[in-house]
Amino acid sequence: MTPDPTLQNLNARISEEIFFAGRAAQGSMEAQSAYLRISALEEQIARLTAPDAVDGALARVGAVSAALRAGDWLRAARLVDEFMEDAPADVAEELRALGREADDAARVVQEPDVRPVRFHLEAA
Repeated sequence: MTPDPTLQNLNARISEEIFFAGRAAQGSMEAQSAYLRISALEEQIARLTAPDAVDGALARVGAVSAALRAGDWLRAARLVDEFMEDAPADVAEELRALGREADDAARVVQEPDVRPVRFHLEAA
């Protein structure tokens, strides 16, 4: 069976982005942008492949993982919801775990750590 040139191209682009993300400072805008591009490329592969195929399963999990690494928990949660519809049991289990990570990240944003500050004013 001849490999699909579109999938080969997408996989090559993912490898380039992973290399770029690995060389960028962790948590930097450059790294986050690279992970968002990886997520988008993985999503394209997921749309081209069956969820029970190895490439399809890896792409679905990869798209969500990369979105989380990019700090885009909303995208990650959306992808989990979409990919869960037709995911085989083992992939669904991984997606559920990633969905919990996205939920935890959303909770931190929605419930920021705010503490009262005590101070005392003295007349000058």
